[in-house]
Amino acid sequence: MGQIRINKSEAARRQLDSAIRMLFSNEDLVAIFTLAVAGLNIVKGLAEKRTDLVFQEGLKRLIRPGTEKEFWQNIQRPANFLKHADRDPEAILDDGEDEDIDWTLFIACMYYKDLGFQLTPEMSALISWHMSIHKDVLLEEKQNIFAVEQIGKMLISKSRVEQLKIGKEFIVFFRSYHNRY
Repeated sequence: MGQIRINKSEAARRQLDSAIRMLFSNEDLVAIFTLAVAGLNIVKGLAEKRTDLVFQEGLKRLIRPGTEKEFWQNIQRPANFLKHADRDPEAILDDGEDEDIDWTLFIACMYYKDLGFQLTPEMSALISWHMSIHKDVLLEEKQNIFAVEQIGKMLISKSRVEQLKIGKEFIVFFRSYHNRY
């Protein structure tokens, strides 16, 4: 059997890309949550060592003061449930929602970008897809507001399954764009 040699940013990239592909393929939510939170934990850990990150500072402004601990507990709750069977073996997770995964992946991708790493086509697709659905998220590139609003109107009118299929098409688009440049 071979050895695995990988650094933290590469591990996070692979976890996030896999989770995004699985999300847009409408695969197992438990597996997606596990990968998404694992990737988020890595990039969040890397970001906590830095003070010069734009998204990290912006995220602090989006979280209501005094609720930071609760915010991160809500993000971590599904992953903690899945990895800590010894704490409460009879517990049932019944308050997780699809959008929790979306937000977890979005935050992780924005941390990844803020750390100076090149976004992958999967990450670019997830960010664009998420920002189109959640137009209340601040846009960095103001010139794209019209396009995001138009795509958002179209996405919001679709079912969750249709939204995910469109997200998968976003990956194809960003891969073709990425391969050209």
